[in-house]
This record gives sequence, C-alpha cells and structure tokens, in this order.
Amino acid sequence: MHKLHEAIVDDNVEAVQNILEKDRTAVKVSLYEGNSPLHLAVKFKRAKIIDVLLSYNANVASQNKDGDTPLHLATDSKDHSTIMQFLGSSTSSSAVNLQNSIGRTPLHLASIRSTFREPEEKVVESIIEELLQCGANIDLADKDGREQLYTIL
Repeated sequence: MHKLHEAIVDDNVEAVQNILEKDRTAVKVSLYEGNSPLHLAVKFKRAKIIDVLLSYNANVASQNKDGDTPLHLATDSKDHSTIMQFLGSSTSSSAVNLQNSIGRTPLHLASIRSTFREPEEKVVESIIEELLQCGANIDLADKDGREQLYTIL
C-alpha cells in the first residue's frame, strides 16, 4: 500500500499534505482494485482529507475496476456533504453522468429507493436535486434497461 493510502486510512491529514507536497502525482496512485486516494477517502468518510485531495486536483471522475467514481461511492452511501464537495470540483461535470460496470450513474444510485425515514428521504431528495442541477441525464438506462426517471419515481 502506498504511504498516501496508509495516511488516508489512518485519518492523518498532516501526513497526506506532506506526501502530496513532496509528490503531487501521488494523488493519482491507485490500489490494485483501481481505487484512487479519493475513492479511499470517501470509503472511510475522511472529509478533511477529501478537501486536501481536491486541492491537489484529485479526479472525481476516476473510475475503479467496477467503474465506480468517488461520486458514485458518495452517492451510494447518501453522503450529502461529500457529494456537495465533489459537485463544486472542476471534474464533477464529467463524473455526474459516468456509468459504472452495471450501467448505473450517481443519479441511479441516489434514487434507488429503500425504506428511508423522513430525514433520510429529505437528504435523498436534496442529492437528486443537486445532481440534476449539475446536469445529470435522466434518460440514461442501466444494463437492466432502467432509466433514471424510472428509479426516481
């Protein structure tokens, strides 16, 4: 494992900054599954580290072996604050309509209905609204042929 990945897992913001100051390209080093440092920071919910990675131009549109971007991961876990961090980044417009290996976009993942309590429902509605405002295409179908509008309804 690269030292940057270890620092992310350990939630060591200072180490992440030091590593990136010495080697700006480390922000692009992926693990064997194709997960970038940004994927890892999302997985472990490291908001401060996500800010640091984005300041070093981490790519929100980088896809892992499953085709998931960091935006897919944040959306799947309904992590509203991370999604908002990403939608403000320079690479978010290209990530918002990327499909993973089963054809799902972040909008598909946000709109897949489970049993939500009322506060969660409001978060999901807000995520969907933000993705739509950033250009999410409701006409994209996943590999099962489900369009995003179908999953939203």
